[in-house]
Amino acid sequence: MSGSSEGERCVAAKHVFRVRSRHAVALLSASRRRSYDEAICQALLGSEAYRLSRQVLAYVALADEVSLRPLLERAEGAGKSVYLPVTDASTWQLSFRSWNVGQPLVDGVAGTRTPEGGTGPGEAPSLVIVPGRAFDGRGGRVGRGRGCYDRCMPFLEGLGVVVGVAYEAQLSPIVPVDRGDRSVEALVTESGIRAFSERARASLLPGSGLMRL
Repeated sequence: MSGSSEGERCVAAKHVFRVRSRHAVALLSASRRRSYDEAICQALLGSEAYRLSRQVLAYVALADEVSLRPLLERAEGAGKSVYLPVTDASTWQLSFRSWNVGQPLVDGVAGTRTPEGGTGPGEAPSLVIVPGRAFDGRGGRVGRGRGCYDRCMPFLEGLGVVVGVAYEAQLSPIVPVDRGDRSVEALVTESGIRAFSERARASLLPGSGLMRL
């Protein structure tokens, strides 16, 4: 089978997982999602990675993503710097800009809300949190199809452990990935923390109070 055929099959398979995940999240009630969001934020707040971090790179949730608002508010209150993603509309390159909770956001690409202005993150201990449409038990991640986080991942990994967040309903035994896809080092759902690297195990599991999944 040619490389192009394999690539086309992977693209098609990812689309199936995105649709499946969107439907699974849509079946969750608003109250249940709020409860799950809070559990996920509390798991992250209880981790060594959060405690030792001086900056948190996260995101403002789209309609089908885990809301990190409680965590961002706590992080800012604790004196940590918060950074949100900004996507270049012409190149789909991802960067992060500083943001204060409550500061107005502007419309970004693909329905995102982003900071206006701001500065980029420095070289400081960081907790990096990324969304995804689907994940698996090895750290495999399916995003929204533009590869923005995949291309940015080497930069993010240099700042700190990269943690995916999702609902259990978005998990599968295995998700389709190709050569350009990057995995996360850990995954946090409403059920607990899954760590896939030694760095993630050291920075997330000690003191988290959650079961190792």
